[in-house]
Amino acid sequence: MRRALTGVAALAACVTVASGGVAASPDAPVLDGVEPRFAPAFPTADRNVRLALTLIDCGWRQRSARVVVKPGSIDLDVDLVWRGSASLCPATEAAAMLGRLAPGVYRWTTRWNWSPRFAKVRYTHEFPAVDIVVAPSGGEPRAPIVLEYFNAYERRHFITATDEEVARLDGLAAEGWFRTGVAFKAYAPGAAGAVPVCRYYAPASAGGGNTHTFLLKDGVCPASDPELPGSVLESEEAFHAAPLFPIPQVAWPVCSNVDQAWIGRFRHARDADDRRYLPFPGGLQALDLSEWGGRVDLMCVPRWDCALGSLPTDCQ
Repeated sequence: MRRALTGVAALAACVTVASGGVAASPDAPVLDGVEPRFAPAFPTADRNVRLALTLIDCGWRQRSARVVVKPGSIDLDVDLVWRGSASLCPATEAAAMLGRLAPGVYRWTTRWNWSPRFAKVRYTHEFPAVDIVVAPSGGEPRAPIVLEYFNAYERRHFITATDEEVARLDGLAAEGWFRTGVAFKAYAPGAAGAVPVCRYYAPASAGGGNTHTFLLKDGVCPASDPELPGSVLESEEAFHAAPLFPIPQVAWPVCSNVDQAWIGRFRHARDADDRRYLPFPGGLQALDLSEWGGRVDLMCVPRWDCALGSLPTDCQ
């Protein structure tokens, strides 16, 4: 049974089903009638966990996600934004990548937030809580996962692949840190064609806007990022990625393997100090990037096709 997320009965969306899609409604997003679900069905500590729910109405898009992970609980908030649709269209999806979780039982709570078009009110629908049981690792090595975080007070994004920083940031929810649901794979150290990625930090006191940047290591990491005044080298191996491959007939370099994704650096339209490092393709189509521009492709990583368009039984 298809269902609309409504704050009051008067906002129930009228859904017209036809072959190939549904009529878009600007009043409330329409779901496919199933509860939020996760993959894989039986997660272990060495496997990525992905949360998702299918939106029948593709006029609504996922604007952002807020994921707070604590021992025994996962709290997911997804903000949806109306982007409009001129005709019938296929379903889309809102999703969040969690990376790997420590073994244990997690009570997962999901809320979906939206505002009807031309209205200043905000509505929230909370789904019944679901328990996710994460079993111990089977011992099989997996590719590193880079997770994106956001600080709501400082309005800054940050990515990390280290378990120590993930645990520390998950413990700083009260200080504004949360996961955005964006993640990408990196190469394991020593993988063929992969090199370390240098991480730089520029504090606001040095004119750098309290931001981080990432560059592929070319022999050695420079003491600072030439494009970021006041920056200092923070890590010589933030994660591992592959360089772009130059093609003489093409004006820009590309990834040399179809199984790779570009990592592009984006800048916020109103706050150029806030940078995001996002994979393309394989995930960006599910995000609202209307406030982000200035994309510069920097490096290549293993592609994560399951970040877009489907809910697979596994996503590794």
